[in-house]
Amino acid sequence: MLRKFVVPVLALLAVPAIASAQFEAGDKELTLSGTASAPKSVEGSFIGVTGSFGYFLTKEAEISLRQQVSYLDNDTDLPNVNKVSWGGLTHGAFDYHFDFGALQPFAGVYGGYEYPAGSTGYAAVGPEVGAKYFVNGTTFIFVRAGYTYDLTDPSESFFVGDLGVGFRF
Repeated sequence: MLRKFVVPVLALLAVPAIASAQFEAGDKELTLSGTASAPKSVEGSFIGVTGSFGYFLTKEAEISLRQQVSYLDNDTDLPNVNKVSWGGLTHGAFDYHFDFGALQPFAGVYGGYEYPAGSTGYAAVGPEVGAKYFVNGTTFIFVRAGYTYDLTDPSESFFVGDLGVGFRF
């Protein structure tokens, strides 16, 4: 009985592993992800949705543009900061991919402008790492983690992470 269940499940898991998943120079990708923060203190947090467009310069090197819309919950009494507000960011990024077939780990850097509603915007940069896993030749799921370094006030820097889906074309 157990073998009747295990063999089909293993076969289904093997299908993505044999998918053609290598990026090529000139490939483009669109991604959509959910985003959350992990601030150093318990003064606030955010959740959001991020979309991006990427272009592969080589089969390993990708440049991308990301746009995020986020909902912030600031547990603070600062006079110039709304307790609950909407915000966003616009980032450019460069990532280098390592080709392991269906699994494509990457590392890179990003930077841009972040504009949380209710407070002053700021320039930010940071490193990031992640992995893309192709479920077929054009569709992948991915996870990404980074550290946003606030250039205006480094004490406000924080970790951020994404989980989403992407499409290569």
